[in-house]
Amino acid sequence: MLPQVTVSAVALLDPFHRVLVGQRSSDSSMPGLWEFPGGKRHSTETTRTAARREILEELGLIILEDKLTPFEVVSHQYETFSLSLHLFVCREWTGELVPIVHSRIRWVPLHLLSSYPMPPADEPLVAKLMAAFL
Repeated sequence: MLPQVTVSAVALLDPFHRVLVGQRSSDSSMPGLWEFPGGKRHSTETTRTAARREILEELGLIILEDKLTPFEVVSHQYETFSLSLHLFVCREWTGELVPIVHSRIRWVPLHLLSSYPMPPADEPLVAKLMAAFL
């Protein structure tokens, strides 16, 4: 049985129907692919708490828990682990956006998001976001 990994990610949406994505660095797994910011949940955290922590660590942004709306949970089996990805949507945050772990970050219009190559677990979320917010 493959190890189970739970990840919390956030689709930060601005008033112009753009979503923030980050490009994975060259020294990470799946380098060069674009992703929703987030990361692994610690055993003592809820998925929501993990999402807040990861956004602070990766982007320097502060999100209040009540501003995170659960959007979708997807499962994907990679070669070496099984992933449960919890995506939240957020429209309000504070702080100065700084790309701490990604090689690049970009605000992408939702209707163009499908043109950005993403990890297999993130791909099904693109169409769902477009359907929900366009």
